[in-house]
Amino acid sequence: MAAPRALALILPIRMRGPLRTVFFLPNVIGGVLLGFIWRFILVNGFAAIGKVTDIGIFKLARLGTPETGFWGMVIVYAWRSVGYLLII
Repeated sequence: MAAPRALALILPIRMRGPLRTVFFLPNVIGGVLLGFIWRFILVNGFAAIGKVTDIGIFKLARLGTPETGFWGMVIVYAWRSVGYLLII
């Protein structure tokens, strides 16, 4: 049985084309550009949300410690590789 994400890409549903694009887009974007985008999201984006909402999880130093930096890298790598793995 196919995984739910893969099933969404092969079934005849309305948003199949855009879903395929979203899943495969990280493989098209260069690694350096991808790093800059995610650095902006993890450092500046979450800090701005934390200031506005005063929610503690958004105030963490995402790339400031080895533990949070590791999990930041895991998230980015997983997002980057999921499109390629779905194609395979």
